Amino acid sequence: MPKTATCVTLSCLPFLELLVLTAVAFINEAIENEDSTQLIGKMSHENAGLTSVEESLCNRYLNHLMSVKEEKAQVGYGTFQLHVSNGKVPKGAKRMN
Repeated sequence: MPKTATCVTLSCLPFLELLVLTAVAFINEAIENEDSTQLIGKMSHENAGLTSVEESLCNRYLNHLMSVKEEKAQVGYGTFQLHVSNGKVPKGAKRMN
């Protein structure tokens, strides 16, 4: 059976996951840089797996993603504060004496 460029086996999943995670990292970088042109380019890349990305909406995408990221950071910090103030240490964190 000849080999094809299409990856359909389970052994290829880690490679595909790496491509998607790399695309997400590039999208996050564009958001942090507040660069709508960079963002639309990274969102349009095939590895991102996004369809129907409208270039005319790039500023809107950027504003929304920046606000969601800020909101998520606020919630995450508040959750951490709540656990610490209740004497609970979040999973994966080490208690310091």
